[in-house]
Amino acid sequence: MQSVRVFTPASIGNFIVGFDLLGAAIESDSRPLGDDLVVFADPNQNIECSGEFSDLLPAHKENLIHVSERRFNKALQEQAIEPQKLSYQLTKHLPAGSGLGSSSASIVASLYALNEWYQRPFNNKELLLMAAEVEGGNSGGKHFDNVAPALFGGLQLINAEGEQPSIALPTFNNWHYAICFPDIQITTKSAREILPNDVSLAASTTMQARLAAFIAASYQQDENSAYVLLQDDVIEPCRSQLIPGFAQAKRACLDAGALSFGISGSGPTCFAITQDATQARTINELMLDKLGQGSRAFACVAQLSEKGTRLVEEH
Repeated sequence: MQSVRVFTPASIGNFIVGFDLLGAAIESDSRPLGDDLVVFADPNQNIECSGEFSDLLPAHKENLIHVSERRFNKALQEQAIEPQKLSYQLTKHLPAGSGLGSSSASIVASLYALNEWYQRPFNNKELLLMAAEVEGGNSGGKHFDNVAPALFGGLQLINAEGEQPSIALPTFNNWHYAICFPDIQITTKSAREILPNDVSLAASTTMQARLAAFIAASYQQDENSAYVLLQDDVIEPCRSQLIPGFAQAKRACLDAGALSFGISGSGPTCFAITQDATQARTINELMLDKLGQGSRAFACVAQLSEKGTRLVEEH
């Protein structure tokens, strides 16, 4: 084998009603949303980065591809497999600190591609646990809600204590997602620091009830109940303060017919759920008008990525 190429989609963590518990993989027909990674044998062991947001990536030793490679190689050595000298070509389509799972995309793409290169020594659960560990080292805790959908696709419910750390939920095929990245950066650390230290019993119970009811509505394919339940009265009021124009954008989009509106991951990317692509494009324009800050701000229409990470080609 000369090379392996994989694609990993963007993801929406903290999916409105599921803080640290729900994550969705998304892709768009209008622009690439995710990471494209090629792995090949090379004694130089380099990382070549390209793409719209490649200039935002850290130095090679700190790059998550090398961090992921070190974790993967440790697992290889535990199986008495000698790691090879490899290089990488990464095309980065996601801005760092965007709330679109940029770090998770790099981590999952790396681990998945390496697993393919070495003829799949690890199963999907083992890859997921490695990815969550690397992601946890990057953000200060072990988090599954971006790496799970990035790896498996769809909408994933996280159950870190269970035999299977994530469970794929039924989804609504007609839902479209209007996505807007304002071109400001919010780190996961800063987004966590703004959260309240204590949540009232009433607020906690309400959010638990909404999450449970949303899961039930998903299995019952009760669309009307599902989108009504997508409300966050605990996390969103805090994190929305970090996003200029959030309140105005949310009100404009809901008035224009959006089913729901929320923050993707830690932000600043926001998303609205609609029932068709035409309405999503209209709402995209409203979002970009209210939220856009920098020259790299963008908006696009996305749908759930049911495939997740996959092999594009191998030679």
